[in-house]
Amino acid sequence: MNATADYDAARAAVSRTLPAYVSYTVTSHATGMGFSKDEASTIVVRSRDGKIVKGTPPSVKIGSDASYSDDVANHAPFQLACYRATGARLTSFDGRPTEALSLESNRTCEHDRHGDFDTLYLDPTTRDPLAAVGNQHDDPVSAHLEQRYARTGSFILPSAFDVMVKGSSFMFWLNVTAHQTYTRYAFSNAPP
Repeated sequence: MNATADYDAARAAVSRTLPAYVSYTVTSHATGMGFSKDEASTIVVRSRDGKIVKGTPPSVKIGSDASYSDDVANHAPFQLACYRATGARLTSFDGRPTEALSLESNRTCEHDRHGDFDTLYLDPTTRDPLAAVGNQHDDPVSAHLEQRYARTGSFILPSAFDVMVKGSSFMFWLNVTAHQTYTRYAFSNAPP
């Protein structure tokens, strides 16, 4: 294992140039503090600039930063360009053997909040990313972020994103969860 080389391999796998247009279905579920909301929408994105050209993004906004784009194909919450690997170890994730890379923000991204994610799980054979995870514990609030990946044809794209925020002590009432899945990816070189 070589943390830097394995991270570079994962970064190359995720950063393949997409066709001119990408469509996908986003399904959102959010609960907490007296609300529950479910939504689904089909989105078409122009790859060259990340502009949504068809569809309406869900009103449930989950991301590690307020500047998080609604275009998950080009601007997912976890951006490999915003981090570097500082260590590697063999472990398991979702019951399967994985390589876990410890992450540190490289502070080069304009909208990155510097360290929201702390671990990237890779397939130990292909070095394809499986999930990026972040755990933050700033009393009295803790947060868990998890962005999962899946292979769609020859591309590796986000398949889900979860945010869980929980309070303790005088913030005991805070308990919010949000889950988004990204399915039915399709690719085209012609406008929709």
